[in-house]
Amino acid sequence: MLKQYLMKMKTKRFLWKPLIMLMISVVCPFFLQAKGNDPLKYDIASAGVGADGYALVKVSLYVDKPKKATVSLLKKAAVHGIIFRGVSETGVTGFNNLRPLVTSAAAAQQHGDFFNAFFQSDGQYLSYADMVESTTETVKVNKKEYRVTTVVKVNRNQLRTVLQQAGIVRRITEGFN
Repeated sequence: MLKQYLMKMKTKRFLWKPLIMLMISVVCPFFLQAKGNDPLKYDIASAGVGADGYALVKVSLYVDKPKKATVSLLKKAAVHGIIFRGVSETGVTGFNNLRPLVTSAAAAQQHGDFFNAFFQSDGQYLSYADMVESTTETVKVNKKEYRVTTVVKVNRNQLRTVLQQAGIVRRITEGFN
């Protein structure tokens, strides 16, 4: 009888291990995915008039720690804003509002593979943006959030050319045919 009891206990113990491992393997990826794919939270506004084909934008990036606002993330926010949000005027004379380069959400979803590769860390987007001022302003917004603001120069004409070559944005001359 003791032998049978011990056999049942071993069987039960062996059943719990795979069950626990299965639960861990199902639940852990959700936590890792939620933490790793935080959307970029930022504001973008005009910072003045740039040279031909360039846009000067003031980017404010919201992060939980100021050290997380790296130069590459600030550039990413600036390029992302030029492509998908556009830039609004902030009282700077002689600078018009800039419409986003990609105006349709369907186009953004349709070309998701291109944009995923384009915005990878150390991706192609870095070649279209340069920091204008080396000084950045960091302000604590609330207990858990900081706003890091800087000015970035974005080469809007080259961005448009790349998006046209990828077939995401139509050429200006195509609208008149």
